[in-house]
Amino acid sequence: MRFSQASPAVRREVLTAWRTPTVLVRRVAADALMMVMGMAYFRHPEVQAAMGYRAACGGVHV
Repeated sequence: MRFSQASPAVRREVLTAWRTPTVLVRRVAADALMMVMGMAYFRHPEVQAAMGYRAACGGVHV
């Protein structure tokens, strides 16, 4: 079964298993996946609005 087709509960189980420190390669893969997913989550306009994030002209973030 593909990860994307698994239920949220199964996905949590898989990620929890990947994050065990005994297997470094799986831990690194889990950390990378969490980072990419977090980047997408925090780029969502509704999430940014809820956090009070505003981007001003010139790239300055307030």
